[in-house]
Amino acid sequence: SRKKPKFKPTDEQAAALEAFLQGRSLKINAFAGSGKTSTLQLLANATGLRGQYLAFNKSIVADAGDKFPNTVDCSTSHSLAFRAAAAATVR
Repeated sequence: SRKKPKFKPTDEQAAALEAFLQGRSLKINAFAGSGKTSTLQLLANATGLRGQYLAFNKSIVADAGDKFPNTVDCSTSHSLAFRAAAAATVR
């Protein structure tokens, strides 16, 4: 289910959304606290496509999971790597 953002996009976020909807490539590079996650939420809610959100720690992932639609898997990079690793066999 898509979630309507509770904020008005900045000019930069609106430009990123427009580029995304046109299928253009994007690179979002910004300082901490400058709106990268909010921008990604706008993009995720504008499409029904599946996505992956990676964050450094579990608390950021938990917070993001409440804000992204259910088409986006939110996880830490460590948990993503752990899921991809084969289970070790102990002898």
